[in-house]
Amino acid sequence: MKTYRKMKKTSGVLLPVFSLPSKFGVGDFGDNAKLFIDFLKKAGFSYWQILPLSSTNAINGYSPYSASSAFAGNLLFIDPMFFARVGLVDENKILQFATKNTGKCNYDYAMSAKQEIISLAYTNFSANQSQFADLKAEFDNFSQENSDWLLPYADFITAKSIFNDVAWCDFPEAIKNRDTNAISELRENNKLSWDTVRFTQFIFYKQLGDIFNYAKSRGIGIISDLPFYISYDSSDVWVDKANFSLYENGSQRGVAGVPPDYFSPTGQRWGNPLYDWSYMEQDNFSWWRKRIKHTLAYSTLCRIDHIRALAAYWNVNETCETAIDGEWVKTPGYNLLHLVQEDFNGKLPLIAEDLGVITPHVRHMLTRFNLPRMKVLQFAFDSDKKNPYLPKNITTNTVCYTGTHDNSTILGWCQSRDEIAFQKVLDLLKIKEKLTAEELAKHLVRTCLVAKSKLAILPMQDILLKDDSCRTNVPGTCSGNWVWQMTDEDFAFTIDKATSRELRKLNKITERAPYFSRISK
Repeated sequence: MKTYRKMKKTSGVLLPVFSLPSKFGVGDFGDNAKLFIDFLKKAGFSYWQILPLSSTNAINGYSPYSASSAFAGNLLFIDPMFFARVGLVDENKILQFATKNTGKCNYDYAMSAKQEIISLAYTNFSANQSQFADLKAEFDNFSQENSDWLLPYADFITAKSIFNDVAWCDFPEAIKNRDTNAISELRENNKLSWDTVRFTQFIFYKQLGDIFNYAKSRGIGIISDLPFYISYDSSDVWVDKANFSLYENGSQRGVAGVPPDYFSPTGQRWGNPLYDWSYMEQDNFSWWRKRIKHTLAYSTLCRIDHIRALAAYWNVNETCETAIDGEWVKTPGYNLLHLVQEDFNGKLPLIAEDLGVITPHVRHMLTRFNLPRMKVLQFAFDSDKKNPYLPKNITTNTVCYTGTHDNSTILGWCQSRDEIAFQKVLDLLKIKEKLTAEELAKHLVRTCLVAKSKLAILPMQDILLKDDSCRTNVPGTCSGNWVWQMTDEDFAFTIDKATSRELRKLNKITERAPYFSRISK
């Protein structure tokens, strides 16, 4: 007799949307996003993990972890060809903005090009609304359903465009304090730009929804990423100051960061505003709960970055230049997670980014809510045989990574080991033969998939065996990050049938492919 059971272990690929190849400077929600989803399906993966989709800016190096809104999407990810398909902009006009894919994102160019294309699209849309009646109905419905964050965000972006992109704290006093008459006048006097911002967000979420639904139809889940903090110069801080730890004049009372760790001997001074947790708790954490619901409306699971700050956060004095001098301050995270759990009918579709200083308090919180924790193989190979990242010590309720977006690529990591460190890795993995850096990198990819973790995630660079020239981010540095983009050749190799076949075979061997395995009795 033969019976079937569904495999409990799954796998996925980490690839930021901006790293997809594109004709317009930065990866987006265009055809290549759907081709990548098709690849995941054929290769036996179940998830596509992305980085935050929040709006970004040049001042912060287009970092996805420096959002100017907790809710607004990044216009850079809008597929310009959509406007040709719906008849808003001539295709030849759009293709005039096409540029060569060099393997590195060209954010400034993409921002300028897409803003111009979107402006053309909205001008045509607003002048011919009867011709685009269905789209107009969708736009009106979106605007109404999201008015609580969309209208203030449109105010914020419009004001910044008028006042030479200064921070909100340097807006004219009436606008800075959101005087009702001043805001009404702002909207009336700048109606075109204000409406264009709303239209941009509508198109962003229309396209994101399409990608999410396409992935779902192919059996692929999207794993979103929620930054713990947002930027001081954001619409959220400007509009809801009570949620943040600020002085009466609006300046920051302490800033976010982490103490010295694996990534930096002086800690990381992120500079984001801290939350006023006392106020938030009195308000039943409405901002946080709305934010999590908003993110999970377009994803299957959500990784919460720096979740340990829900137990205690590192408070750095705003005058300090580094994060060495700070203090841990307790956070009412238990109460927040309990309410979020109720919001999702007893389930928490979250992944805990628990890297860094983890105390018994943090571990208890994660255990209490049964949140899967992250295990990164690059952290495994010190001299401690009880190291929780060692493959033999990894438990089931975890997500195993070769590395994250903050790490070296797995090949770059292997290449950076000196002879003694390299041999230690081989010894701990019980590998007796001599391996090259490339061979060890391949072995670690397989090790990640073999681990007991219920989910294993491979960064795309590790599948392609890229070195550190293709690294996504180096924590503590301010330039050269978030720019790696797959070349057209990389992408062609990825979606090739032979590549998919080999990866599906690997996922099947490691019992991670989403198929029903046969058991004989």
